[in-house]
Amino acid sequence: MKKMSKILTFLLVLAMLLSTVAMAEDTSYTITAGTFSNGTVTIKYTKENSDQHQEVLTSGTSTQTAVKSGTEITVEFEPSAGYEFVSATYKVGDNGTETPINAGSKITLTGNTTITPVFQLKSTLGGSLTAEQIGLIDAIRKGNYQALDRAACRTPEERTALFKKSLLADVFLTGANALSMDGEMVNIDGTGNRVAAIVFGPESVIVIAGMNKVTDTLESAMTRARTIAAPMNKQ
Repeated sequence: MKKMSKILTFLLVLAMLLSTVAMAEDTSYTITAGTFSNGTVTIKYTKENSDQHQEVLTSGTSTQTAVKSGTEITVEFEPSAGYEFVSATYKVGDNGTETPINAGSKITLTGNTTITPVFQLKSTLGGSLTAEQIGLIDAIRKGNYQALDRAACRTPEERTALFKKSLLADVFLTGANALSMDGEMVNIDGTGNRVAAIVFGPESVIVIAGMNKVTDTLESAMTRARTIAAPMNKQ
């Protein structure tokens, strides 16, 4: 009787262990997009039945279906019109380490995963969106010029090196956040490369600005730069 009891106990423990293993194997996780703007994250993976699955995530959204543990997912990033992909990271769990990834990177799921990309306005030459809108940037690219074009930079390191090199340019093209009727120009610069080139370095600086940038006074120009131009450039 005691031997039978031991056997039953053993079988019960074994069944519990097998159940635990089965549950662990069936664990599924959620993929969430972090907080960002001006683009989307695309998740691609192969299901158990070999079907290809794809979901597009916007800021703060999660996959509609949980993804099985151990699944290898491919991550793609799609910027909105006029924007470009800069970088991205992912982390596992709430307290995971932010790990850099690129477009096309593959991640093997080991927990709930958050993917956060960074998109920014396309950078062109001196950084003037107005110059691009009027066709000047395209004309320069097609002309016989040695242009330092930020759109050609593939990494943040290449972009930083180009910023430094642009201080020695013969001509620097740029825009302005605001202008006063007295001719005072206001710029709020995220990295300092534009302001630096305006005040030092290039032999000539050409500022391209529409009438929408012109304000009555220096004070109103500063207000425009802070409340209109700077928030738009940050998106």
